[in-house]
Amino acid sequence: MNSTFYLLRPFISLSVLPNEALKTKNIFLDCANVVVRSVIVSLCLGYFSSIAQAKDLTLDDLYNNFNIRPIYSSFGPRLKYYCENYLSDYFPEPVMISESEMILDDGDDVWQVEIIGSNTISITNDIRTGTYLSVEEYAVYFDETGGDWKSDETYIDQSSDCIKYSDR
Repeated sequence: MNSTFYLLRPFISLSVLPNEALKTKNIFLDCANVVVRSVIVSLCLGYFSSIAQAKDLTLDDLYNNFNIRPIYSSFGPRLKYYCENYLSDYFPEPVMISESEMILDDGDDVWQVEIIGSNTISITNDIRTGTYLSVEEYAVYFDETGGDWKSDETYIDQSSDCIKYSDR
């Protein structure tokens, strides 16, 4: 008998012969091989899925980190004049927040912003004193370079002589 048989002895009944021990050893090694491969595949899939997984959009992100320059809205003229990029720069705290929706109101301009799907939002923009009313859906993504959320609808450049909205 070889030393492998003695290592496997706790796993083999006393009536097993050396040929049977060899078969048991092969089965044991096959099972161990499958387990090791499964662990390696699981670790690799977990690692790569965490790299590729997109950041989930939240209402806080929409309020503080959603760049409104790449969308169509009533803010177009303001964005050409003012330096700021985010809803939180132009609106006081939301007047209503639910699990997936918030309403922003500065007295005349009302935005209803809703997360309607995985990185998809709906924005209703209503000017109370005028006839402006728009409802648009946008696919958004997190821009690692800019550190904010964006859409690819359009882009309103910040002018070199823009002024701070708070200085108006």
